Amino acid sequence: IVYLQTLVALLMNNGKEYRVRILLDSGSQKSYILKSCVKEYGLRRECRMLVRQELFGGQKTTVKSHGVYSIRLKSLSKEFEGEFKVMDQEQICGFVPKLSDLDIYRRLKEKGVILSDFSDGPDSHAIDIQILLGADAWPMIISDKYIKLETDLVAIDTKLGWSVVGSSQEQSSVSAAMVVTLSCQSHLSNFWELELLGIKDPGVKKTLR
Repeated sequence: IVYLQTLVALLMNNGKEYRVRILLDSGSQKSYILKSCVKEYGLRRECRMLVRQELFGGQKTTVKSHGVYSIRLKSLSKEFEGEFKVMDQEQICGFVPKLSDLDIYRRLKEKGVILSDFSDGPDSHAIDIQILLGADAWPMIISDKYIKLETDLVAIDTKLGWSVVGSSQEQSSVSAAMVVTLSCQSHLSNFWELELLGIKDPGVKKTLR
C-alpha cells in the first residue's frame, strides 16, 4: 500500500469544533474544502474566484467558479492554530487509505508520536478527505522533524500533527488499495498548476481576457 500524507485536525467555526480529515499535497498550488463541509459547518463565503485547471499532461479545463473561504484549523494537541484560505470543491479525491499497521503505530507511539489518522477498524477507511492543503498552506505548517520507519516509509511532523507517507509491506487488501489510490492520484492531478483568472464578488469587477 502506498500512503499519502493525511491527518486529522479541528476546524473551528462559530464557537464549535469539527474533526476533519486532511490531505497534505504540495503538488497542488491551492487548498480546497468539500462543498458538503461548507454547508454542514456553516462557513461564510468571502468571494468567488474563476479558475481554469491545467491537468497532468497539459490539458486545460473550462473556467469554473469556486467559492473562497477563510477557515481556522487547530491541531488535536491544541498547540497550533492557524487561518487558511480554501476554495470549495464538490469532490477532492477518491479513496485514500489510512495506516492500519499496528506494529508501525506502536513503534511510533514508543517514540512519542501519535498518528491522528490511524485505522483501528473497517469503518475508518470510509471517511472521505474533507480538506486538501496545497503548496500555499505549507509554509504555515512545515516542520523539520521526521522519522524513517522503513526503506520506503517515513513519518513526517507538521504543526497540525504527524502523518505517514510512502510504501508499506501490508498485505491485506493491497490490490484494491492500489487501484483506488491510483484513481485518487489521477483525480488529484486535476488540481495541479492552477491558473487563476479573476474574482467575482459584490463591488469587485474583473474582466477575463
